[in-house]
Amino acid sequence: MYEQRIGKRFYAFDYKGWRFYILDSIEKDEDGTYIGKVDTVQLEWLDRELGRVNPSTPIVVVMHIPLITVQTQLLAGSTVPNEESLVVINSKEVLDRFSGHNLKLVLQGHLHFLEEISAMGIRFITGGAVSASWWNGPRLGMEEGFVMIHVKGNEFNWEYIDYGWEVSR
Repeated sequence: MYEQRIGKRFYAFDYKGWRFYILDSIEKDEDGTYIGKVDTVQLEWLDRELGRVNPSTPIVVVMHIPLITVQTQLLAGSTVPNEESLVVINSKEVLDRFSGHNLKLVLQGHLHFLEEISAMGIRFITGGAVSASWWNGPRLGMEEGFVMIHVKGNEFNWEYIDYGWEVSR
């Protein structure tokens, strides 16, 4: 139904010499809830797509539910596991596909949390939320806003832009 009303669940495009992969990281469970997962259809499509991309091309992956996060560990303790609805359960399988390619950036959301993780040459940015604490003001010190990415050549930088919305009490 999503594709009939909105558009494709996953796709790729080029911008300023970078290759962007938009992935659907939400999978409905049998009981109507959801988990974070990139399904087999997308993984097979990604294999074909990456086979046509020059390994030196800088790559960005964009998805809703994160591949990795430190939110749970920061808020609940270093040994507390993430729930299946908070992260992509097959994230290693997804990331392994980019081995031998120039994956530089993963843009992710879902958590209403702003974080940047740098690991193995990849930067993972969880982009906060325009609604912050679900329209009830800031969440964990993060104002309502969005991440702005600036691309120049093979490099990028980012900033968090305060949306400027304030709670009326």
